[in-house]
Amino acid sequence: MQLQIYAPDLSAQDKQALNNGTGCLVKNPIVFSYGDTPVEHTVLAVGDMIRLGDRTLRVAGLIDGPITINNDGFINGVQLIVNDEIYCSLPGDDSYSEIYPTLQDGVDTDAFENWLGNWCRGCPGTHWLFWLQSSNEIAESFKQIKMLCQVLILFIDIIGILNIINTVYSSLPFLFRQLRKLR
Repeated sequence: MQLQIYAPDLSAQDKQALNNGTGCLVKNPIVFSYGDTPVEHTVLAVGDMIRLGDRTLRVAGLIDGPITINNDGFINGVQLIVNDEIYCSLPGDDSYSEIYPTLQDGVDTDAFENWLGNWCRGCPGTHWLFWLQSSNEIAESFKQIKMLCQVLILFIDIIGILNIINTVYSSLPFLFRQLRKLR
């Protein structure tokens, strides 16, 4: 279950509270200040009771990492993780703004990508990001950067070799003059 991924050290009682809708997980906002003046913000602790819609929930655990994609910077406000029933009751429908499917080993990823692409086309404004594809694109980018660095190193090596040849070639007349003097 995704709730237990965010807070794996929860007691059995807290896990049950998350599952039955009497508990939630909280990501507190990042503390920041302007000069010497701290900006006021809400900070919740484990055991605090909060009201969410018509429900009262107990904070079962705190999470350190961001909840949503691209949300590892400034967080203006408390973020909550609740079960599906509570989430669906808040906006009044069962549509999600973000989902995180996890595929098991051996699953046909092409079939899943096709299904997800069709589903997104049926829901205007939705998009998806396939982590395996992103990982492959990043690996390809690193290969290209590595190749460019190798070309740059080769170019610098060629300049160095030409400098050595130039130094030796420029020194030969002087060396020959010194040898004539020694005879």
